Amino acid sequence: LSQNTVLGNLNCGRNQLAILDVGNNLVLNVLSCDGNLISNLDLDNNTALTELNCASNPLLSYLDLTNNTNLIELWCYSNPLLTSLDLSNNTALELFYGPETPFTSLDFSENIVLTVVNCSYNPLLTSLNVKNGNNASIIGFDARNCFGLDCIQVDDETAANDSQTPYTNWIKDVSTIYSEDCTAL
Repeated sequence: LSQNTVLGNLNCGRNQLAILDVGNNLVLNVLSCDGNLISNLDLDNNTALTELNCASNPLLSYLDLTNNTNLIELWCYSNPLLTSLDLSNNTALELFYGPETPFTSLDFSENIVLTVVNCSYNPLLTSLNVKNGNNASIIGFDARNCFGLDCIQVDDETAANDSQTPYTNWIKDVSTIYSEDCTAL
């Protein structure tokens, strides 16, 4: 794809690709490469990227999105080797869908326009911070079956623990509590 420098959208999902080089595709806006065998996805040069679906890549163990500050949607579910992800620079992120990926920690404190967070079925998740000053914008939240997660850091622990607005439709395990400071527990 190195010669396709004005490529805006690429859907190459479900193909058994082991290598995908999009380094010269500087205007790439949407990338869907789910269901492949990609182990390393280098997106450093793809600063125009707004949507990424890299789900179901069983060999993907590292994903650096720090340069992708325009990213709005991230679909990274079912990646069994992906254990960490730094989203602190992705302040435009609205949707995060990462079930069945063994993250140990997720921090959305810098993602103030989030509307959907799904990190369910992650038994290794022990730290989840969604205290971003704008929990009222999160209309979809699912942290079910995260059995190692004792606490979810939120903007208003009282409203969250009482299932009051905006937390009425948030889903989590019964044993997990909400707090404004999980580190103090």
